[in-house]
Parts: sequence; structure tokens; C-alpha cells
Amino acid sequence: MFSRYKFLTPLLLFAATFWLYWPTLSYDPFFDDFNFFVSGQLQHIFQQGFAFEPRWLTYFTMAWVDLL
Repeated sequence: MFSRYKFLTPLLLFAATFWLYWPTLSYDPFFDDFNFFVSGQLQHIFQQGFAFEPRWLTYFTMAWVDLL
């Protein structure tokens, strides 16, 4: 019975994510982090690893995606 609804879970996750971020889609991407892309700081953040900083996870995942 549940195999019929297998496609529904990803669809609901996508819809929930889209609904959550819809109001912010009009903003410029990474508007306050432009200096990371210009000066090459993303590679440094990725190599640094874990740090106790407020936006560490955000910066680390952004660096990880950029290096992919």
C-alpha cells in the first residue's frame, strides 16, 4: 500500500522547501557574502574545518558546494 505513495514524499519535501523559501527568492544570492567569492576565502573556510562560529555551518556548506 505504501509503495504507491513513494513518489509523494519527495514531492511534499520539494513543495515544503519551495513554500518556505518563496519569499526570499527575490533577494540577491549571497548578497552579504560576495567577498568570499572574490577573495578566495571559501577554500580557506573549507580547509579550516570545524569552528565555533555563528555562521560556520552556512559558510562551510557554501564552500563545500563551491568546491564541488
